[in-house]
Amino acid sequence: MTKRSESDVLTQIWNGTGGARHGGLDDTIEEWNAEKQTGTGFNSKGLEPVELLAAIDRALEAFQDEESWRILMRNGMARDHGWAGPAREYAAVYAEAARRRA
Repeated sequence: MTKRSESDVLTQIWNGTGGARHGGLDDTIEEWNAEKQTGTGFNSKGLEPVELLAAIDRALEAFQDEESWRILMRNGMARDHGWAGPAREYAAVYAEAARRRA
């Protein structure tokens, strides 16, 4: 169990879900767009080392702009990472499965 202040990303990496193309980081990180000041981080486009390096390069480039980096961090902190939304989605999936089985 992580502390409240630790990153959601670290939790996912520790749980072995980092880099998954479904769920994990792919569902929680929106690619940073410097022009629009939108997004919450950086994803590799695939599973190859060169793709991870490209994501790291984009992150390092963004880090150079202090104001944009603050916006990126605020974007991430503003996201709802609670269980209320996912719980509703899971309940809907299970209800649909039960309906189809009946």
